[in-house]
Amino acid sequence: MWKIRFVVLLTGLVVLLAACHFFNENPVVTFHNTSDTRLCFGSPSFGSPSCEAKIKARGESHWAVDSCFQGHTGWVGIYTESGQQIYSRSARCEEWGDNAFVVINWRDGAFVVADSINGPTPSPP
Repeated sequence: MWKIRFVVLLTGLVVLLAACHFFNENPVVTFHNTSDTRLCFGSPSFGSPSCEAKIKARGESHWAVDSCFQGHTGWVGIYTESGQQIYSRSARCEEWGDNAFVVINWRDGAFVVADSINGPTPSPP
């Protein structure tokens, strides 16, 4: 009898772990900000940029893409503290979860932003 309970418990654990891996909820993106300006990370759950999620100046920051499940699209935005959008990108959540990164530079009086996501950018939600 204990063997049956053990097998049922083990099976449930395997299914739970597989479900967590399959959904890849809230992938984390790395932001490399080489500028002297502290910036703000935005995603749909934050609404308008309030700069609760800060991207450090001359540093590396990590933020999760909220409500991003496998098979869906996740959106990332970067703003100045005054609310000016300098970056906006949508991609499949699987792409954000593959060690995605965003590099932010300041060149000739403007922000230049590049990322590791392949392909075209769909419209934000």
